[in-house]
Amino acid sequence: MRGNDYALACALIFVFLFSGPAFALTINTDANSVEKGSSLLISGNSDMGTVKLKLFSGDWLVQETSAITDTNYFEFEFVPEYTVPSGYWKAVSEQNGRKAEALFKVENSPEAAFILIKILSPSKKIFSATEKISIGTKLTDAGKDVERAAVFAWVPKMGKIHLSETKPGFYSKDIVLPPTIPPGNYNIVLTAEKAFSHDKEYGGENILEIQVVRPEIILNIVRPAVSEVIVGKRVEILVLPEYSTGITAEEIEISASIGEEEISFIKTGEGFSAEFVPEDSGKEKITLLIFAVDSFGNTGQKELELRLTGFEQSFLEKNLWWIGILCVLLAIVLGSAVYYCKKVRCRKGKSDRAKEIKLKIKNLEDSFYKNAGIDRKTFENTMADYREELEELNSKN
Repeated sequence: MRGNDYALACALIFVFLFSGPAFALTINTDANSVEKGSSLLISGNSDMGTVKLKLFSGDWLVQETSAITDTNYFEFEFVPEYTVPSGYWKAVSEQNGRKAEALFKVENSPEAAFILIKILSPSKKIFSATEKISIGTKLTDAGKDVERAAVFAWVPKMGKIHLSETKPGFYSKDIVLPPTIPPGNYNIVLTAEKAFSHDKEYGGENILEIQVVRPEIILNIVRPAVSEVIVGKRVEILVLPEYSTGITAEEIEISASIGEEEISFIKTGEGFSAEFVPEDSGKEKITLLIFAVDSFGNTGQKELELRLTGFEQSFLEKNLWWIGILCVLLAIVLGSAVYYCKKVRCRKGKSDRAKEIKLKIKNLEDSFYKNAGIDRKTFENTMADYREELEELNSKN
C-alpha cells in the first residue's frame, strides 16, 4: 500500500470510530389527540445537540421551543391552554436542515366549553382584503357576564389578536385584513380563558366564518391636472394608488401604455411618476391605459383620455386676450385724439370765418356810407347775408 492510500484509510477509520452514526430525525406523539388542559408527550430521535420544535394550528405558529439532547433522543411535554384553537395540529422537529412532522388533534375538554362566546359583530360575512373588521363579543357563564377574561381572535395570516374588555363581559377589537390573504373562506377562531380561583380555570371557543375577496386597486391621477396635452411637449404623470378600502397600496408596480408604446413608472416621495412625449398620430385624442398589480395578485386599472393640440402656443397666442384688450384701448385713445383735433380745427376755422365776415361788414359799411359806392338795396341785402352767416357761426360755437 502506498503512503497516500494508507493515510486515507486511517482517516476513514478515525471518522467511523469517533464521529458516531447519523440518526434519522423523527418525531412522534404518545396519543393522536389531547384535550385542552391535559398533556401530550412529543418525542423523537435526532443527532446529539439542539433540536428545534414548532407547533402549528393550521397556518398559525402557536409555540416554538428548543431541546438539547446528548443521547440522540428528545422529548417535550405540551399542555394546550384554553386560549388556543381546537382542531388538527402539526408538530415539527428541525435539525441541521432536516425536518420531521407529526399530526395530532387538540379537542375541547368540558372545562374548555364553560364560557359562552357570543359574537355580536360583524354582521356581514364578506370582506375585502385590507378591509377593517370590527369584532365584538359577549362572554357569559351560566347566564352571568364573565369579566377580566383573556380573549383572543386567531385571524388568518395575522395570528393571535388580543380583544380588550370595553365594559363588563364585552370584548372587542378592530382588525384590518392584510393584503396578503388570498380570496377564499376562512374561520376566525375566538377563544377565551378565565381563572375563577387559584385552581379552577375555564375556557370557551367560537368560530366566526368570513369570506375574503380581492380588493381593487384604485389609481388616483394627480398629474396631468388638465385633459389637454401638446404634441411634442413632455407630459408628467403622477399616480397615487390605494385599495378600494382606503388603505394605501405599498408593494405595488404600475405600468402604462399608449397603443404600442409602453411607459414605466418609478416610486417617488409623492407617489408613482412617469413621463412621456405625445406624438402627432393624426388623432384628436389619445388613451392612456394605466395598470397596477401588487405582490399579492390584487390589480387595478384606469383609462385616461387626453386631447391633443397641434403645437405649443406662442407668446401671442398665450396672451391673445390681453392683446385684444390693449388694441381696443388703443383704438379708443386714437379715436378720441382724432375727434379732438378735428373739433379744434373746426373751431379755429369758424373763428377765422367770423373775423373775415366782420371785416367784410366793415368794408361794406365804408363803401355805402363814406364812398357811396353801392345803392341801399344792395347794401341791405348783402349786410343781411353777412349777419345771418355770422349768427349761424356764433350759434354753433
